[in-house]
Amino acid sequence: MVRLDGLLFAKHGDYKDKKFRSGFRKHPSKLQYLDLFPFFVTALGTSDPRYEWEMRYKQALALTVHNLKIERAALAQWIGEECDLLKLDRWKQSGFYAETEGDQFVTPRQAVPEEFARAVNKLAWRFITTIDFLLKGANLERYFDRARRIRGKASEADHLWMEKIGSEIADELFGLYSDKESDEEK
Repeated sequence: MVRLDGLLFAKHGDYKDKKFRSGFRKHPSKLQYLDLFPFFVTALGTSDPRYEWEMRYKQALALTVHNLKIERAALAQWIGEECDLLKLDRWKQSGFYAETEGDQFVTPRQAVPEEFARAVNKLAWRFITTIDFLLKGANLERYFDRARRIRGKASEADHLWMEKIGSEIADELFGLYSDKESDEEK
């Protein structure tokens, strides 16, 4: 879902469109986009008309984003203080396949601590229930309508400016575009 946000302003066949399509086959790509999930949640949540007038809705949205942060931080002892969700891919491999450690086999049950599995499950549950909460009442359609209106008013120069600013913000927050820019500079 998070990838939809960036795709709303992609052009057919551009690098964002290609990355979106190839990302469906790559588990690390899906994990990387979870870094942007709180931003997507906020954007989708503000599309709901209740955001304008219902304080309880605003509080629920804020609490949801806060809980995502807490549940992600609960993984720190296994994936590091920076809570790099890309490290979950390695844990996934350990959870599905027997490995060797020295001259011994390690089963998935031995390789993945139960407490860690429960913490990952809780975070996944939070992602799912958050999307379920936000997609009620035609919010996704309103979100797409808002994006269409913005895109419909934007000139090609506006589109390029939005892409540039978005890339700069994402790079500052996550370092996601550093490699792309480095390649283009060469």
